[in-house]
Amino acid sequence: MPHENDRWSAIQNQAKNLLLKSPVNYFALRPTAIPEGGGIYLITLKEGKKKEYSLFLSPSSSLRHEIVNKRTAFFVSKKGGETVQINKWGKPSILLEEDFLPYIQKNCFIRILAEENAQDRLALTIAVSLLVKPVYINN
Repeated sequence: MPHENDRWSAIQNQAKNLLLKSPVNYFALRPTAIPEGGGIYLITLKEGKKKEYSLFLSPSSSLRHEIVNKRTAFFVSKKGGETVQINKWGKPSILLEEDFLPYIQKNCFIRILAEENAQDRLALTIAVSLLVKPVYINN
């Protein structure tokens, strides 16, 4: 049992360290800056200097592939409830409001943590979700 407690403590520390990292602007992130292997990522929306809302948390066996090539985030506009989808280049494919794109480009951020072990990725996802309570968790 002590070994499991040490492991969980280490996972919790990794989760806290992820949140202490400065987030990177999601739209300015270059694919080569994303690890190719497994890990977890957290997409947030910042308002001002102090408010940051956790939108999406996900483990991945291939961070670069998922973040760059898959549709990793969906945002709903306030007008009409239609979905704006972020395509593989990180740009919305549908714009519903003229201020929406500049707002998201400026305020959407990501934190990434590489972790090859699948069990540890799942544990990290749980640990981070307990700390930030994201709107959506992909598991």
